[in-house]
Amino acid sequence: MSRRTLSLLLVALVAPFTGSAAQPVSFDREVRPILTANCFHCHGPDAESRKADLRLDREADAKPALKEVLARISHSDPEEIMPPIKSGKKLTATEIATLRAWIEQGAQWEQHWSVKPLQRPATPKLPSPQADWARGPIDLFIRAKQSEIGVAPSAEADNRTLIRRMTFDLTGLPPTPAEIAAFEAAAKTNRDQAIAFVFTVRFQRL
Repeated sequence: MSRRTLSLLLVALVAPFTGSAAQPVSFDREVRPILTANCFHCHGPDAESRKADLRLDREADAKPALKEVLARISHSDPEEIMPPIKSGKKLTATEIATLRAWIEQGAQWEQHWSVKPLQRPATPKLPSPQADWARGPIDLFIRAKQSEIGVAPSAEADNRTLIRRMTFDLTGLPPTPAEIAAFEAAAKTNRDQAIAFVFTVRFQRL
């Protein structure tokens, strides 16, 4: 596995847990999943299963009820708490805190991500030591997030380690001595082309 793949996985795993309380809570990324999993069955678009004539999937219907929603999801009375105990669902303390923060911030709704217009983000501007690590625009975003959360890139793998990672990832088998020698020789001239060649050959064998 290359350093870029490892960095992507690391950022994807760590980023969701490193938000600051001062940062806006995203409805689409953080709030909608909570409501979908715990509330929409009884307070969503399905009229047959809807309870109390309350919809939480539409801003106009939900906003007037949010104060009561917050009180009910944090209620200590088992007869009053939502979701009902009999539903088998229960919000975690983190989920309640997320909803509370979102409501306190003004409860801003968002379109579902799938219907939002695409917007190209500006490429991060990084100081020289960090920018030099990047080999392309995507790496700049990765390095910027790493810097934000206090993570540094791992040292780049040597050629022998790299081909072992790639072949194990692709086929579950180690490289042959001949493949190791060929990759090390090719990588001395152009490492990126050598990597692409390994992927091409291994995929042809699948």
